[in-house]
Amino acid sequence: MAIERRPFADAEAAGLIERFDPFEGYERFVRRTLDLDALKAADVHVLVEPLWGSGASWISRLLAGGRIRITEIHQERNPYFGGVNPEPIRPNVDEALAMLGRGGYDMGLLLDGDADRAGAADERGTFIHQLQVTGLLVYYLAEHRGLRQPVVVSVNNTSMAGRLGERYGLEVYETSVGFKYIGPRMIETGAMIGGEESGGFGFGMHLPERDGLLSALLVLESVVASGTTLSDLLRSLEAEAGAAAYRRRDYTLHPDLGRRLVARLETAPLERLGARQVMRVENLDGRKYWLDDGAWVLVRPSGTEPLLRIYVEAPTAQEVDELHAAAEALVARLTAR
Repeated sequence: MAIERRPFADAEAAGLIERFDPFEGYERFVRRTLDLDALKAADVHVLVEPLWGSGASWISRLLAGGRIRITEIHQERNPYFGGVNPEPIRPNVDEALAMLGRGGYDMGLLLDGDADRAGAADERGTFIHQLQVTGLLVYYLAEHRGLRQPVVVSVNNTSMAGRLGERYGLEVYETSVGFKYIGPRMIETGAMIGGEESGGFGFGMHLPERDGLLSALLVLESVVASGTTLSDLLRSLEAEAGAAAYRRRDYTLHPDLGRRLVARLETAPLERLGARQVMRVENLDGRKYWLDDGAWVLVRPSGTEPLLRIYVEAPTAQEVDELHAAAEALVARLTAR
């Protein structure tokens, strides 16, 4: 059976197409959670990087008409996302970081292609990785908003959540990777925030689902409400929860081999990883090694791609590098069998 085709303009003129702009409804909904007028009145200059995606122009529209200055790049729609992977991490956002580094901005807000994930950079163009963003949001909600509901994080998210939980008396729950696990646990526990390693955050006061726009605006609000810079706010977070350097590395690996590798890790107990003692091991999603200084290493096959992922969080970048090298040596030894 042939499908009728006609020009878009003709179909619209015939009343067969209805245009819908969700902005007004979304703005009303966001105002239940954020004081948009206070953000509009802030004397700050923000660089927004939507990575050619669906989040383009939204922050500019939400904050229009006030003192705040918004400069937004890559607003034009591009199905190839400018030739970069539209994930708000380096090197995809290096152009925005370079602009921030040249001065004139107070912070940068970063969105992914479909605007359900968020990232940030400080006034000097220093990238703030998504585990730090998790810590910043939990710290802001507890310290400045006074919230005390639980926190839900994926197994590959930051250990700062647990330390902040101890500091503020928050229950912290850990799930497998993916918001399909985080969202239901948020509902079950009445959590104030749920966060995943890739920069997806949901909020009990908003939605138990990822919303990159609201997440980015909350990062902005944390800076405005604290009356300081984003770099200073990060230092305050580290004073409460410790420093947390982080890196994820991906390796092409057939999913069957990845599953066999994790099975081998389960049958090969480790007492040390590199120079550090293994304190405990978790098998929630992959194999996670907690080490003697609070650092951790997670070896996990991707659930969506033919990749093996190694995640490392430690107090310093040098320690992250050392632990990656130790984990890679372990994986190479086991896959060579």
